[in-house]
Amino acid sequence: MEKEDCLNLFDNGKEKINPFDPLKKINTKAAKWVVLYDIRNPKRLRKVAKIMEYYGIRVQKSVFEIFAEKDVIERLRHRIQKVIHVEDYVLYINICEEDWQNQLKYGLKTTGYQDKEFIIL
Repeated sequence: MEKEDCLNLFDNGKEKINPFDPLKKINTKAAKWVVLYDIRNPKRLRKVAKIMEYYGIRVQKSVFEIFAEKDVIERLRHRIQKVIHVEDYVLYINICEEDWQNQLKYGLKTTGYQDKEFIIL
């Protein structure tokens, strides 16, 4: 996988932006996604998890938040489809900005984004 496929750091020329910061709005075609999965085989599960780690932030064992444009999500879906079988399940949810801003988070994972850098493609 090429490095530009990874979500790491977004630099708009003036400042580095955390795409998951609820206080900032970003002018881009990229959208926020939640991807969750249930993979029945441990070997396939590890492969899917490894792919997902390139694209987003793990918020639970099988749940990731991703900030990407539609074509990046299509590439992700294509890569995942090569790994999974009929009995496996993957769900991609596009979250609009208004709903994203209204989310409530509790627990240890509520502040993890400040430490992670992103590349927006």
